[in-house]
Amino acid sequence: MKQVTWQLTILIVVCFFPALVIGQSATTIFKKVESKPEVTVSWFSCPVGKFVVDFRHNFDQGETFGLFVGYRVVFEVLDEDADSLPATLTFVPMLGVLNGPYDGISPQLVTTISRGQLNAYILNQYSASTCSRPDFAYHLLEMSWTLKKVNWLTLGVGEQLYHEVTSGFKTEVDIGPQIKVTWGRAFAKLWYSWGG
Repeated sequence: MKQVTWQLTILIVVCFFPALVIGQSATTIFKKVESKPEVTVSWFSCPVGKFVVDFRHNFDQGETFGLFVGYRVVFEVLDEDADSLPATLTFVPMLGVLNGPYDGISPQLVTTISRGQLNAYILNQYSASTCSRPDFAYHLLEMSWTLKKVNWLTLGVGEQLYHEVTSGFKTEVDIGPQIKVTWGRAFAKLWYSWGG
């Protein structure tokens, strides 16, 4: 109970209070991998200048909380054609801690590429366990297209790879379609995957 209270306190202090002053995004992901139970992920992201604070639950491991801090580096790539839209390339190196059934220290790199309605999101993560469970490496790639006349709706595909660093080299890969609905800075994403 003390652990849950500590995590909820962090959630309120880091995510909800800053949202009163600065822009915050909240994402809920409903993910279903064939032959596995449905998973609901909560993810809050708070930009503070060039810094980013992320707080997420049920993403890194089941029932595990993650708190990450990162720094954004943004590049705009201009095309020679003056009429074309510029591409935006963003790198966010982050360092985080995981707490719950899985405890660990986790560096990660988030890369986003966007041009017009097309977006790519890439997350590469390594977690060094501080509990009895093994270290793991994780890769996520999402490609999405926001509809022009219905800009609250985004269609995409997601692929992820999870690899436990053990002598057995347990690796899981899954891929599947995504639908994202946006309300202001809140997002709900439906994701069905095959594999795992």
